[in-house]
Amino acid sequence: MRDCIVVFDTNSYRYLAREIPDKQILDLNKIEKKNSITSLGSHYVAFELISHLSDKTDPHFENCYQALNLLYKHIKYDKNLHFIANAEAILCKLLYKELPPYTDEVNHRLVNLIYKIISDKNNLQDKIIHKEVSRIEQELNEIEERFLDELRRSIIKRIKPNSEKWNSIKEDSDLRKRALTFLNSKNQDYYTAYSNVIKAANALEIRESYLETHKKVLWVKSIFKVQLEFYRLILKKIWIDGANADKGSRRNWIWDLHIILCLGNNLLFNEKEVYLITSDGEILEAASNAGADKYVLKLEEYLTACGFYT
Repeated sequence: MRDCIVVFDTNSYRYLAREIPDKQILDLNKIEKKNSITSLGSHYVAFELISHLSDKTDPHFENCYQALNLLYKHIKYDKNLHFIANAEAILCKLLYKELPPYTDEVNHRLVNLIYKIISDKNNLQDKIIHKEVSRIEQELNEIEERFLDELRRSIIKRIKPNSEKWNSIKEDSDLRKRALTFLNSKNQDYYTAYSNVIKAANALEIRESYLETHKKVLWVKSIFKVQLEFYRLILKKIWIDGANADKGSRRNWIWDLHIILCLGNNLLFNEKEVYLITSDGEILEAASNAGADKYVLKLEEYLTACGFYT
């Protein structure tokens, strides 16, 4: 495994924090450098880890702090922390050759916060830093709630206006059949891709003709197949299986949709192959369905492939 980019998900860093001494992450860095492998952080992973640091009584506090420490050491080289662009920035740059106006500010604030937290754990007691950590935790919760509300409106209430129950489509045999037909149609991918294009245009306050938007939608369909398959999987779990999207790890679907956007031949990196390191079963399934399973590796598979495990 050589000359590529890797992005670790949250659980990969949390697993490493439990299983290896933090000094060994420097050994991994050396192996990656030898093999021309570039490790980039994900904003979403950093935000998720930081969100557990506002309260020392959080059962995940210590593990997430150590995981953030590993992320810091893993993606720090040339005296800087290196992050891959977030999903919105990727879409805006590829579709419209522009970045959202707040992109640099978000990255700058995150990097500064990580430096302060890692340099001294006691800094978490500083009022300004603690306020920033608490703000991140609150914003993540708000984003998850907006995503859940959007799911309810777009895939529950639009089909069955008087219901907000996640399993309401599953319980109605006629609606369930219609939903299954839609899932297996080309329209589903088109609408998901269309949503991505519109979100990018709105972020940049761009208005364009239907024909221009249509061309971009077709391009998104051809490039971001894993994300489209992941969204199809979400629809299937809710419509057909009656899954409650508000419970457990399903609240993380929004972050999974974002992080998998970087998979494959990333046009922002001269088409270098980008691999996601994760053991998430739903991401693995979506990648397999999209014919892109080579770009998703479990942590142990990656550590073996790069030569860390021999």
